Amino acid sequence: MAQAKTIPMSRHPYADGSYKKMLIDGKWVDAASGKHFESRNPATGELLATVAGATRKISIGRSPRRARRSKGRGADSSRMSASRSS
Repeated sequence: MAQAKTIPMSRHPYADGSYKKMLIDGKWVDAASGKHFESRNPATGELLATVAGATRKISIGRSPRRARRSKGRGADSSRMSASRSS
């Protein structure tokens, strides 16, 4: 019978418990509302990060406007295939 091996736990550097902003239009920004929420490891309850909380009307609305404004810069997403292999 095979024995179970213990896998060492490693933590991603991003999950350091600190405050994280949203990336909108290439800039890290706070939520327009000032709200935030905690993201926790469901198995241990450990705090992974405190994250800027987007609201439907304000923060999320800023992103599509900026995406339209930046159209034409960078990769042409219309040429990307939906079924790319990794």
